[in-house]
Amino acid sequence: MDAHNDNKLLVTMRQRLHCRVYSSEEDKFIYEYMPLNEVLLDRGSSPYLSKIDLYIDNVLTTTIRADGVIAATATGSTAYSMSAGGTMAPPTVPGIFITPICPQSLAMRPLMLPDCILLKFQIPEESREGAFVTFDGRNQMKIECGDYVEIRRSLTPIISVNMYGCHAEWFNSIKTKLGWNVREVNTC
Repeated sequence: MDAHNDNKLLVTMRQRLHCRVYSSEEDKFIYEYMPLNEVLLDRGSSPYLSKIDLYIDNVLTTTIRADGVIAATATGSTAYSMSAGGTMAPPTVPGIFITPICPQSLAMRPLMLPDCILLKFQIPEESREGAFVTFDGRNQMKIECGDYVEIRRSLTPIISVNMYGCHAEWFNSIKTKLGWNVREVNTC
């Protein structure tokens, strides 16, 4: 449907993340946030790499050794996650994007996971230091060894109003704002 010709506006439901931070002391709930773009776990000013256990649906999947890791929505995939080497996706893609920041191993690559999973990032007890967790670039908090962050798709998306179809607007935006696949034609 072309909204421009029909004088209508189109609505897109943009996924958010539902994040809960827990202390290792008796699994005590500390904080809750629902970011639109991303959740960042990073080492802060520590000289040591972060060591972060990644659980998918309560199964330890891997240990990430990196400056940090980003869990992003499709909306957030063109922000910090893209700058760290993650993939871009239109906001209608139902997924959670995991992007390591400067990983120790080249084998640690970005992932796109289905949005129906439960993610858990935990700082192992034996880590040298804790980490920082940040939601949409603000509300930063320190988490200690043993603490963890649970991340899942929020049941309350953000409503976005589009003048044109959201895919057309998204591709136009990445071409004009990011210069995506734009190059000067050689006339020689």
